[in-house]
Parts: sequence; structure tokens; C-alpha cells
Amino acid sequence: MHSKELAAQVSLNGKTFVVKVVNDSLLKTDVEAIVNAANCEMRGGGGINGAIQKMAGPRLLESLEKIAPNGCPTGEVVVTTGFETGFKHIFHTPGPVWKGGDAGEAELLSNSYWNCLNEANTMKLKSIGFCSISTGIYGYPLQDGANIAMKTLVDYVSSSADDIGVFNLNEVIFAMYTENEYNAFIQAFNTIFIPWVESRAPVSKNLSWWDKIKNWFKELVETPSVELEQWNDHVERELLQKKEREGRN
Repeated sequence: MHSKELAAQVSLNGKTFVVKVVNDSLLKTDVEAIVNAANCEMRGGGGINGAIQKMAGPRLLESLEKIAPNGCPTGEVVVTTGFETGFKHIFHTPGPVWKGGDAGEAELLSNSYWNCLNEANTMKLKSIGFCSISTGIYGYPLQDGANIAMKTLVDYVSSSADDIGVFNLNEVIFAMYTENEYNAFIQAFNTIFIPWVESRAPVSKNLSWWDKIKNWFKELVETPSVELEQWNDHVERELLQKKEREGRN
């Protein structure tokens, strides 16, 4: 259970896909794989990178030295086991250093998210957790970085689920440690992910589902410690109350 979280789900070819934004440490998420905001050297560092290295133990660095002896290019990903973290896998991706915005930073940051999602999907993982890549010491503007993360997720899921027809992920979590990060990703969630969910709602074929989507997401507010199991009950209550109000008018 996280101190604050916001979640949404969408049906993809009959399968439920969930996205969460939580205000908590990435290391506390319940996922199969976490994404480490690494550096190109793949030899540890500060921030979340250092925290993951410490939690994983010395075998992680030994593994990286063997798997990536020459490091990793910006935007690509190297996968290791989770070692002492308790996660099955750790995805190490170096995001771009902010240089003003004219050095291809946006594309490189999108590549980091895309390649991690693609690797997780290829490995047939069911869940993956992200931190905010490049928006710390690398200086990428936080809101722009959050928007890129959410837009890349939407683009990848749309491509994989609709064009390729093979999509294995059930859940993606964006774990934001600071309040500022959380707020930025909530804004990206509400302005990018939610409209995409609404656009997929089968308006003519299933009006009740459309009503649920419209009323839930329009009235959706940040609620501390809301668990996913409460999702459908809350939607049903909101829908029933709406119908009752309409009946009185």
C-alpha cells in the first residue's frame, strides 16, 4: 500500500492493462522488474542507481562488468537479475543529460522508456516499475520528462496491442519518490494517458462502459491509499449515483 496513488485500467483485446502512479520508492513496488536510471558506464552511481546497487549487493556490479564491459549507449537497456533486491530483473537504462533540448534529448529519453517496455514485453513479464529517468542530476525538465514517459507508454501499448497483437504486460507502475515528481506524473497521467483510455472506449457498442469511463475519469481525484480492488466498486457507486441524480431531474 502506497501513501498516494492513482490508477487506471483499460481493456486490450479482452485483457486488462493497469497503469499506476504512486508516491513511493521504486524499491517498494510489487513488480517483476524495476527500471534503474543508470549511467552509460554501467558501474553504479548516486540516487536511485546507488540505492539499487546497495540493495542488490556486489553481485550486480560483477554481472554488469561481464554483460556490459563497454557500458551502454544512451537510450538502450541492459538487463540483469534482481539479486538481493527481491525483484526478478533490473533493467538498466542511461537516460540523456539535458543540454538545452536541441541535442536529441527527447528522442533519447523516449528510447529509454520504449526499449524497457519492449524488453519487458519480449521477456513476457507481467509488470514493470519505472522511476523518473533523467530528471534528477541529469537535469531533464521534470514535467517534460513525465510527459515523454506517458506518451511513450501510450505509443508503445497502442503499437504492441493493436498492430503486433502480442502484448504481455498487465501492469506498469511509475513510482515517484518526491512530491514534485509525483505531481508531474499525475499531470501527465491525466492529460495523456486518460484521454487515450477514453478514446478507446466503445461508445456505440457498450454505452454503460462509456458512462463509467466518462464519469470516473472526469470526477477522478487523488485519493490516498486507494487499492486497485476498490476500483470497480467505486465506479459502480459513481455510476449509480449519477443515474439517481438524473432520475430526480
